[in-house]
Amino acid sequence: YISEDELGSLEYVFFPLNLEPEISMLVHSKPYMNQIDVVRNVSSSIPVGMKLLVKEHPVAVGKRPLSYYRKLLDIPNVRLADPRLPAGPLVDNSRLVATIQGSVGWEAILRKKPVVIFGQATYDFLPSSMLRRVGDLEHLGDEIADLMQNYEYHEEAVTAFVAAAMSQSVPVDYYTTLLGRQGRYGAGEDMHH
Repeated sequence: YISEDELGSLEYVFFPLNLEPEISMLVHSKPYMNQIDVVRNVSSSIPVGMKLLVKEHPVAVGKRPLSYYRKLLDIPNVRLADPRLPAGPLVDNSRLVATIQGSVGWEAILRKKPVVIFGQATYDFLPSSMLRRVGDLEHLGDEIADLMQNYEYHEEAVTAFVAAAMSQSVPVDYYTTLLGRQGRYGAGEDMHH
């Protein structure tokens, strides 16, 4: 595993693995359900000399077979991050974040890092100087190179997105009410009952 101490001396693209099965993969990212293939494509599309640092989803630690990680490590420039590391330092020290979809991509946007996504995300309409949604893997290398060379943060677009999300949001107990999982508590409930 690559440790947090090694991040500053490594030039890399960060790829967080998605949890499986998960709605974000099964519904919003069907063409990219084979994450090893996506990693292989990203690995071959980043600039020569860079590493692709892959991190397991925290909830998936111990759930995939060892052979899964061996297949990832068979890809020449792929390294595995310590799964106990928080995403923040991995994003901060990266040159770019590539993700199928998920919250780490949004975190990278907020941390002013270029982002490539493959699936659908609520933030995928942000300016192309910040984020690229890549639907055709044949152009992935060109998209990554262009985004890395021409990255420009647009604070007004991020602020407008957050403001719109906040103004159109309503409080809801996601787990118990929407998903019907009794016994799960939301942030607003007393968790000592």
